[in-house]
Amino acid sequence: MPMPRVLSCIAPASQPSRLRGMTAIEVLAALLVISTLSLFVLQVFHHSRRVQLEIHQMDTALQISRDVLEMLRVEKDWRRVDENLGEIKKYETAFTVQLMPQDAPVEGLVGLELTISWVGPHGVEQLVFNTTALDYEVDG
Repeated sequence: MPMPRVLSCIAPASQPSRLRGMTAIEVLAALLVISTLSLFVLQVFHHSRRVQLEIHQMDTALQISRDVLEMLRVEKDWRRVDENLGEIKKYETAFTVQLMPQDAPVEGLVGLELTISWVGPHGVEQLVFNTTALDYEVDG
């Protein structure tokens, strides 16, 4: 009479586990981890691009203000500088530049308010500078 076979809890390993490949659960788990990490990386990338654009626009506005203040220093009549201002388009952003006269505390001077505005990532951005210039009429 043949002996009954004893069933074992351990299946005989006909192939090593590394040759059998990965299961569908392992593949799905790996895809889940990779997709979660890629979403995180995309959010960080989007945020860094927005911050980079904001810094670039602020730097451009400061460059424009330095140019206008240099024109005020060189030009005798501030009104001629004001005629050349308006909308300046640089690097795909439209900057609006205004030079508004203000009252000055001293006779012969005019207070000037230089305003540079543009549309940034958070809406309308604005820089305002106050300076004074000699206020004398240019003989024409």
